[in-house]
Amino acid sequence: MFRFADTTDFTYMWFGSVAALAAGAVMPFFSFIFGDVALIYVKPDPIGESLKIAIKFWLLAAAAWVLNFVSIYCWTMSGERQCLRYRRIYYKLLLRQEVYWYDITNPN
Repeated sequence: MFRFADTTDFTYMWFGSVAALAAGAVMPFFSFIFGDVALIYVKPDPIGESLKIAIKFWLLAAAAWVLNFVSIYCWTMSGERQCLRYRRIYYKLLLRQEVYWYDITNPN
């Protein structure tokens, strides 16, 4: 996995891993906010409290979306860069072969 990776790829992988860990931490926060939903009915202003909780849910969902996007983007970019590097090396090695190598090599 790391054979064809360079510093940029490791940076992408690091940021992708940190974003994935942060995205995984969103679910416990969701539980804390969801626990406040049960307390809405005992508050003197249930409409105002429900609006505050709805805004918290929206912000949490936006944060989860951004963190998941960053995680997927970083890991995809790292994989694409490494795959392109691997394909270039493989193509150069194929062009270095003598012509008769293709006649004696079974492609299956």
